[in-house]
Amino acid sequence: MGVWIGRLIALFDLAGGVLGLWAVGQRLADASGGAAWIIDIVFLAYFAFGLWAGLALLKPWRGALSSNRLYWVFQLLSFSTPWLGYRLVSGGGIDVAFLFGHRFAANVNGSAGSDAVLRLAHEPHHWVVAINVVAVAVFAYVIRPRKG
Repeated sequence: MGVWIGRLIALFDLAGGVLGLWAVGQRLADASGGAAWIIDIVFLAYFAFGLWAGLALLKPWRGALSSNRLYWVFQLLSFSTPWLGYRLVSGGGIDVAFLFGHRFAANVNGSAGSDAVLRLAHEPHHWVVAINVVAVAVFAYVIRPRKG
């Protein structure tokens, strides 16, 4: 892995992990308990894993690439249906979204920061599928074969 690209990915991991821990921690403090706590604790563990993956790239520790593969694969897709919604972003992203419903639409959205959402019985009456272009680029880089 190139030194500067590795550092950039580690920066995404570390910044996204810190922002994610803060955002989900705030939400957890306001949650009333039950399933919301369980889901948020899983997301907290995910963002803590992101911190470890970032440090592993900087050192470099054994398993750094496989940890980053696992960390980034969950950020590739987001979706929203009337029954279930999922979005996971660490450090920011650029989403190419496709809306299916009464009409078809596509758009591009950028975001900075971290977000983790899992919703049941979601409100919209349409379907949305989004691809995080930043996550696709990072994931493609960390899964490519290495020389030597």
